[in-house]
Amino acid sequence: MTAENRTLVNDVGVLPALMTAGEFASLVGYGRTYISRMCKSGAIPATKVGREWRIPTKKALERLGVDI
Repeated sequence: MTAENRTLVNDVGVLPALMTAGEFASLVGYGRTYISRMCKSGAIPATKVGREWRIPTKKALERLGVDI
C-alpha cells in the first residue's frame, strides 16, 4: 500500500462501516492473524460471516483506544 492509497485513522468518516480482518489490520498496522485472534477472544467487536470476520470500524477503533 502506498502513502497515496493509505487512509488515515483521522479520516474515519470515509472508512467503510464494516471491514474484514485483513482490511482492519492494514488500517491499524497489525497482522491479519493477530486481528483475527483479537476478534475471536472478544478484544475487538466482530461477527463471523462464513470464514471471515466483519469488524465494525468505528467501534473497534474506539475499543483499541484510537482517538477518532
